[in-house]
Amino acid sequence: MLSKLKEIAGKAPVIFTGDFNFDQNSPLYTIISSAGLVKDAYELAALKYAPSGTFNGFDARQLTSNRIDYIFLTFHFKVK
Repeated sequence: MLSKLKEIAGKAPVIFTGDFNFDQNSPLYTIISSAGLVKDAYELAALKYAPSGTFNGFDARQLTSNRIDYIFLTFHFKVK
């Protein structure tokens, strides 16, 4: 995914979103977030409004800290 982002966008601003089906503790998340290309918008936010993560196993009452849906951004953007 990171290679394709570089190929398509080059040095242009990138917003990379999706349901990645892995949480923030996964090695795959670490690869994306530490590669230096994009950063997790949730982690960049000063205030985090989400009361729970984004993976609930289709049970809206289940609270979790696990996130599987992400917005990754290049340095061009500021998260408010």
